[in-house]
Amino acid sequence: MKDIKWVFEHCGVTRGEFFYAVKVKDTFSKVVSEYGQPETLPGTSMEKSSQKFNHTLLADFAKSRRITDVQILMWEYAHLAHRDCDRSSEISKQHDEDHIEHIENARKFLHFPDRKRAARNAVDVTRAAIYAELKRMPNIKYIENESLKMGEELVKRGDFQSLVGQAMLYLFNVVSFHKFKFF
Repeated sequence: MKDIKWVFEHCGVTRGEFFYAVKVKDTFSKVVSEYGQPETLPGTSMEKSSQKFNHTLLADFAKSRRITDVQILMWEYAHLAHRDCDRSSEISKQHDEDHIEHIENARKFLHFPDRKRAARNAVDVTRAAIYAELKRMPNIKYIENESLKMGEELVKRGDFQSLVGQAMLYLFNVVSFHKFKFF
């Protein structure tokens, strides 16, 4: 053993490298034979571009959903990192497409060291887009457009008639009752 250490020291091989060559390689070959080849080998790094988190994709997601709360955006985007969707009530074609499009970036988001800052920046982009849209048109036109969007969303849902019924009940009973002050 002394001879081997002496030879390695003169060749420039450290004790750690020697230990790795003898012990870890055997262990690694046993694990590979039992579980299969890993996606990346130890000591090799993935391509630099594939490691980077895409902030623009997160901002576009927040803008398309009009999410203006940082915590909700973090929760929604972290949900996209999982293949199996646990939200059976929300599964739609758009939701499935979001899973496919954002899964890799959402996984990187989960391991990103400063998720809150990235989400805050994406929310700022959404708020800026809403503000610019509001500034481009008169207030009444903006309210009409938002009302039309909300109406279209309600029509897409199956319980539209019950929602309209509840709104009319509230409008005629509660609001009209509060118009008259009895004291």
